Amino acid sequence: VETEGWVGVGIAKNKESGMVASDICYVTGEGNVVDAHADTVGTPIADESQDWVLRDRTVEDGVTTIQLTRPLTTTDPHDLAFPTSGDANFIVAYGDDSHTKITYHGAR
Repeated sequence: VETEGWVGVGIAKNKESGMVASDICYVTGEGNVVDAHADTVGTPIADESQDWVLRDRTVEDGVTTIQLTRPLTTTDPHDLAFPTSGDANFIVAYGDDSHTKITYHGAR
């Protein structure tokens, strides 16, 4: 995405919920990975169990590319299982070049 700031991806419970009740992973502008969840619209809450692994991250000419992995299912009560068939509701968000915190990103 076109940012040198944070990038977030996640699984939403359904198409209408957006980030509410979603399973989120975000990578800060400094390259730190946080496995989190959101109960409401706002800053995601870090999970006790950090199940996402950053495999690769590049920042070049103002564009950040990330490659993440996570098991399809985990024992974390805040993680949603990746569906093995049918549709999945993925969410993506990113922020400005702030390397220190997640900020409101607006609808994109």
